[in-house]
Amino acid sequence: TSGTTGEPKGVMLHHSCYLEAFRIHDIRLVDMTDKDVSMNFLPLTHVFEKAWTYLCVHKGVQVCINLRPADIQTTIKEIRPTLMCSVPRFWEKVYAGVQEKIAETTGIKKMLMLDAIKVGRIHNLEYLRVGPKMIQLKYKFYEKTIYALLKKTIGIENGNFFPTAGAAVPDEICEFVHSVGIDMLVGYGLTESTATVSCTSKTGYDIG
Repeated sequence: TSGTTGEPKGVMLHHSCYLEAFRIHDIRLVDMTDKDVSMNFLPLTHVFEKAWTYLCVHKGVQVCINLRPADIQTTIKEIRPTLMCSVPRFWEKVYAGVQEKIAETTGIKKMLMLDAIKVGRIHNLEYLRVGPKMIQLKYKFYEKTIYALLKKTIGIENGNFFPTAGAAVPDEICEFVHSVGIDMLVGYGLTESTATVSCTSKTGYDIG
C-alpha cells in the first residue's frame, strides 16, 4: 500500500481477488471491448494501474506503455487511446490549460469557447445525467467543433471512457471535464480491495 495514512505495508492479493474484480467490472463497464486501446502511464507498482492492466488483458484490450511520465503529452498523441487511467492532477492540468487559452483569447472566439462550456454543462450534467432538456442542436454543433478540437489537442478524440482515482477530484474539474464531453469515471478503491470499491456510472452520478 502507499502508506498515505500510515506505514506502507504489503497486501496479499490472491488470483481469486482479480477474478472477482473482473466479474464485477464485466457487469459495470459494458462499453469496454477488445476494440479499445488503453494508454498506461501510471506506475504498475500501484494497484490502480496494475489491476486495470490485468482487466485490459482479460478483455483483450491493447495496452500501450508509456515508459517516462514526462513523455505522456507526446505519446498520448501518438497512440490516441480510447481508455486511460489517470489521477485527478492530469485533468487539473487540462483544465488549467483550457482556462489559460480562454484568458488569452478575445472577441467571438472567446465568446464561443465560453458558450461551448456552458452548453456542454447543461447538456451533459443536466440533460444526460438527470433528465431531458432541449439543447441538443447547439451541443451537436460544439461537439463537432470546439469539443472535438480540445480532445484532439489532448490526444483523446477517440476516447471511450477514462477511469480516474487516487485522490478526490475537485468539483469544478469534474464539471468541466463532463461539460466538454469527456466521459471520466471517478472511482474509489484500496490496495486491499484489489482497487475498485465503487465508481460513477455514465448517468445518474452525483458531482462530488
